[in-house]
Amino acid sequence: MVFKATLPFLTSTNNGALLNRASQDLTVLGQELPISLQTTLYVSALFFTNFCYVLAGTNYTIFLIPPILVLIWYLQKFYLRTSQQLRILELEANAPVIDHITEFNFGLEHFRSFGVEDHAIQVCYDRFDHSQKPYYYMLTIQRWLLLVLDIVTLIIAIILVSIALLCTRTTSQAGLGLSLYNLAFFSVLSRSAVQAWTHLETSLGAVIRLRNFEEKTPVEQDDPNIQAPAATWPTEGRV
Repeated sequence: MVFKATLPFLTSTNNGALLNRASQDLTVLGQELPISLQTTLYVSALFFTNFCYVLAGTNYTIFLIPPILVLIWYLQKFYLRTSQQLRILELEANAPVIDHITEFNFGLEHFRSFGVEDHAIQVCYDRFDHSQKPYYYMLTIQRWLLLVLDIVTLIIAIILVSIALLCTRTTSQAGLGLSLYNLAFFSVLSRSAVQAWTHLETSLGAVIRLRNFEEKTPVEQDDPNIQAPAATWPTEGRV
């Protein structure tokens, strides 16, 4: 699609954005998307299995299913929207770095002749530092997600133990022990499930960006009256 694009589009579009799209979105489409789909299915199965073991502790914990699933759904929705925005910011922040490295590579002899290598390297460092901000923001929201899920796990544990102490006939020692044991892995599996689903949605976002790029990129169109030359052309060359 880039090879068929019009000349004004190629001259007005940043080279770093084109290279970044090829190195990021195409890599996600070819490598990360299948792995994300497999990981999401596997982790989701583990999460629901662990959730069933937790609910098997007492009879009344079945009433926790709707509010917990609704809470996890809204957490996933909020985390997904934030993650997608950070993904877009990451792509936009990496484009100036790739553009600067490409220009530095092609104009290396000019930088050396004018003695501005140190300035060019410092500019590259500054742009690289700026490109790392979305990465650290992503780590921050991941820590926030883990904190919220740990709080949810704590609330479930309190409710579970309270029901077991107040309604002793609704549970057994073996069932309560199995529930509390699996509750220790609830926050980890729930976070893994949310992150796997979010990573899958982000990978699908790369597919959407590539489709929009293909649809919105202007393409050179030949005149409909032009006929393609024969397969044997040219048979000879002369002026």
